[in-house]
Amino acid sequence: NLKAIRYAPPEASAQVKSAIMLAGLRADGVTVVEEKEATRDHTERMLRAFGVEVGVEERTHGGPIVSVRGGQSLKALKAEVAGDPSSAAFALAMALIAGEGAATVTGMLDNRTRTGFIDAAQAMGADLRTEEDGQATGEDTVRVIATPSRLRGIALDSALVPSMIDELPIFAVLAAFADGKTTVTGAAELRVKESDRIKAICAMLSVNGVQVEELPDGFIVTGCGARGVPGGGTVEARHDHRIAMSALVMGSAAKTGVSVDDIAMIATSYPEFFDHMTTLGAQVEKSEAEKS
Repeated sequence: NLKAIRYAPPEASAQVKSAIMLAGLRADGVTVVEEKEATRDHTERMLRAFGVEVGVEERTHGGPIVSVRGGQSLKALKAEVAGDPSSAAFALAMALIAGEGAATVTGMLDNRTRTGFIDAAQAMGADLRTEEDGQATGEDTVRVIATPSRLRGIALDSALVPSMIDELPIFAVLAAFADGKTTVTGAAELRVKESDRIKAICAMLSVNGVQVEELPDGFIVTGCGARGVPGGGTVEARHDHRIAMSALVMGSAAKTGVSVDDIAMIATSYPEFFDHMTTLGAQVEKSEAEKS
């Protein structure tokens, strides 16, 4: 039998929080997670939609305290899954740097724990507009319209990092096309993703002629601005879908096309990626091996 626990994860992690909460549903007592800082709350919203009582206590310092009582029953429902902001970021970024007109993404999840990319891109001067677009199983959704924009470098507010941790590779691509320097810190979690994404991001940019400095917890990109990103390099994806997709978006707007050594893993998280790229005007050539 499972017993309820009170746990304070040493690092902010929605995955760890969710695993503990789900286990807590079948534990004796009340399971409590004390978050170091606020993380994605999709599991809390989903559980409420299934009829589960979830406690959330906001704190002045640190993240919320989340609790769930064991033994609660779940009610069946027909669930809708909102569009993934991390996937939408690639289409939005391509529209900003390579598009010839406005591009629209519909049904995208609108959750304060996931909107960091939108906020950061707007801080760079991106023309991104959002409109209400309904709901999906306890989550609000929006329509996002992106228009080609002249971007400027920024010092990214580290408070935004948790809400855009998966979008930092494509955010780095925006930084490459911006005027001036963009600094990202407070993102040490990138070191333990599908790859060491800090190293992968720096290598992706450097091999395509973009000046970048690696930091222990982030990076500094000197944007190419009006000169344009040279491109022409071959990026090692390192079995990381987000690095592969970010490199291909960069190639869509670079002076010379960008190659990626492996794209097979993209189908795992975003099977429509190449169709959407083509719809937005990208010219994508796959090797014979990738076609098969």
